[in-house]
Amino acid sequence: MNSEMSVIVVGAGLAGLVAAARLAQAGAKVRVFERGARPGGRAKSVTHDGVTVNLGPHALYRQGAGMPILQRLGVKPQGARPPNDGWLCKDGRLMALPGGLGSFLSTEALSHRGRLGLIGALASPIRPQGDVGAWLDGLPEDAAALLRALLRVTSYAHPVERLPAALMLGQLRAGLGGGVLYLDGGWQRLVDTLRDLAVAAGAEIQTGVEVSGLAPGGVMTEAGPQRADAVVLAVPPPSLRRLGLDVPHSRPVRAACLDLVLGRLPVPERRFVLGLDAPRYLSEHGSVAKLGGVVLHVMEYLAPDAPTAGIEAGLEAWLDSVQPGWRAELRHRAYAPALIVQHSQPGERLHITAPEGVFIASDGQNDALMADGVILAGAEAADAAIRQGARRIAA
Repeated sequence: MNSEMSVIVVGAGLAGLVAAARLAQAGAKVRVFERGARPGGRAKSVTHDGVTVNLGPHALYRQGAGMPILQRLGVKPQGARPPNDGWLCKDGRLMALPGGLGSFLSTEALSHRGRLGLIGALASPIRPQGDVGAWLDGLPEDAAALLRALLRVTSYAHPVERLPAALMLGQLRAGLGGGVLYLDGGWQRLVDTLRDLAVAAGAEIQTGVEVSGLAPGGVMTEAGPQRADAVVLAVPPPSLRRLGLDVPHSRPVRAACLDLVLGRLPVPERRFVLGLDAPRYLSEHGSVAKLGGVVLHVMEYLAPDAPTAGIEAGLEAWLDSVQPGWRAELRHRAYAPALIVQHSQPGERLHITAPEGVFIASDGQNDALMADGVILAGAEAADAAIRQGARRIAA
């Protein structure tokens, strides 16, 4: 393709930046309109006294759909894998998380039958049919409880019983097999790298621009109609509805997130804790990634439409038991009562019809989860626009 094709990308989150970089590197003339003050969307990070904090806990899957796309664009994410060891919490009691052979054999969280059941569930070559509830049915309860906790942490979804078993097992295996990266400098560094790649390839990124609707051959802004050969809408489903598209109803994956900067971690060996009897999670990211200090994320996975009252106090009380003394070390605190992780449940595809020349890069367009899903959506939308441009030029 050559520069005869012009494209407008609406939204400068991960999906929009990936689409813009891919299109610009292919030779298109790209303009990006972002209504916020800076690019990034849900991948933005904030800095407090030199310490970088993401909006909730973020991790990049080393074997996920996003990594090869980023690498083809020229991005080499820098970061480190968190250690395999950690803790499981049940009834206020901490037990070793099976992260290696020693902890797998010694943890009090699993009985002998539970260990055998867990091995069978994870190692079976047979692709599970139906939902997670049917897959876990018949397993010892301790093995099933551990698998639920692991499925939650690799998808952020809750409850998991009605989700597709094959998809969830694939996500779990990607997490256990390849592991994840906590990114140095936070996810803002990834955002900035994608922005710089797009700009270096010729893309123009404008912030503070509100797109009010689609127009023939382009979009509408306060400055009037903006024309282009193609439009990529890299915005979430609610924004697509505001732009006039018919978007099916979906149930978002949500989480209540408590993001903390501490002077030190009171109990250093408790850097990673999963709740067995409650859908909760704790992880310290700053000692793994280069964030400039101790960054602790405490989270509760929320069921669709579940109320959020009282959750913040519950997270703080749980943290009191897991990391006693954290309040005296507090340097910065932020709380999000219902952070949207993605706008549809795992496996819930959103079939959105767009006008000719308009391409969607949003949640629910593929089966990849969380950041992998939007990175893949951005790449797929860009590729579809490139194919259209090639056909038009050929014609």
